[in-house]
Amino acid sequence: MRLATCAPMLLLPAAAMAIAGLEVSAGPTAASLSPYEEQYESRFLTPGIAWGGELALDSPGLLGFRLRGERFAKDGPEDWDGRISAWALSVWPVVSWEARPGLSVHGGPGAIYAAGEYEGTDDFGRFVEGDGGSVGIGLTAGASVDLWGPVSGTLGFTRSFMDMKTDEATYDGSDTIIFPPEEFDLSYYSLSMGFSVSIHGAERSLLN
Repeated sequence: MRLATCAPMLLLPAAAMAIAGLEVSAGPTAASLSPYEEQYESRFLTPGIAWGGELALDSPGLLGFRLRGERFAKDGPEDWDGRISAWALSVWPVVSWEARPGLSVHGGPGAIYAAGEYEGTDDFGRFVEGDGGSVGIGLTAGASVDLWGPVSGTLGFTRSFMDMKTDEATYDGSDTIIFPPEEFDLSYYSLSMGFSVSIHGAERSLLN
């Protein structure tokens, strides 16, 4: 499943909710992302930077949604030839609360689809290449602060839980069957910040 294929699917709920009178906002994000598995931290010296965007759908009450797309890539240190790259799509039903005028907080569980690639020389001197994807769950919490007109600043924290099993990899250019299959922990946590522009549904929206 490619990101270009999923993007129109993610926009459909936004259009439907806009018709229903909900506020629709969107904007870019940058996150400090750390894979939970220790081997990634030691090999790639994580955390690294994930770039992406977020679509926010907020009702006049407490409920809303956050739809995110993110891209993460990081090379190993200079003395090692490793590289890891991944992208993720996630959906987060959230409960929002206006703590004070211009400041709102939100949080909730969600579902994540992630896919990526890994390459690098292992401890036995073999150049290993692998790829795959998985579905997981997570928790998110964040805040939004009105800055100017339709523009807000956003802060967020995300913790995901997912793993993946694979029975094949490429060693020194040759495809190899792995038995028993190896299991990898793809869980991660991230701290993010970004900007959001209210597009529709509020007094300060661009299309109001």
